[in-house]
Amino acid sequence: MNCLEKYRSKLIRGTNSNLKIILGSPEEQAVHEYRVGIKRLTALYYFLNQINPELKTKKFLKPYRKLFKLAGEIRDSHIALHLIEDLNAPSSPSPQKLLRAVRNKLARDTRSFEKWHQSNAQTSIRVPTINATGISERAILTNKQNILTELIAQLSNTAGRINSTEWHKKRILLKRYQHILDAFEFCPGHLSDEAELKQIYMLQKL
Repeated sequence: MNCLEKYRSKLIRGTNSNLKIILGSPEEQAVHEYRVGIKRLTALYYFLNQINPELKTKKFLKPYRKLFKLAGEIRDSHIALHLIEDLNAPSSPSPQKLLRAVRNKLARDTRSFEKWHQSNAQTSIRVPTINATGISERAILTNKQNILTELIAQLSNTAGRINSTEWHKKRILLKRYQHILDAFEFCPGHLSDEAELKQIYMLQKL
């Protein structure tokens, strides 16, 4: 499906570009955008995997998911630093001690990221093209709405107590829903998805 391949190619280029920046220096924006790129790739290939269960999605995404998790530790420290700086007066001794502890953690996590990368030589992301998956355009379009409807059903399930873990899971599902819709941005009819995407962004913030 050419329009989906166009999205995939753009996503791969952007994610590899951010990975290259991170390997030189864990620049905050690049770390964030690399993780978003991996989330989008994961959503795209899990979507394709639901159409063709024989697609070995977990296997070929595994090395990039590992880097994603290591980058997540760095990202968490970036967020913590901003929160401490925003919520406390930097001149008071307690925040300074906490800031120092988070910065030390950030340095350790950065070393772990670099060490894993050096051991595994993951300098770029390589995943199958849409054509290489063997999934037809007709199968993609036919299954799109069914897969999105299933995600909505999971999101709408309010059985039991919704604790912090459950809220986190719902936000992940919302992002996956959003990323699947985004994957069709170059496809005919995508403009009709824009109103729904605006609602998804609002729900994510809430």
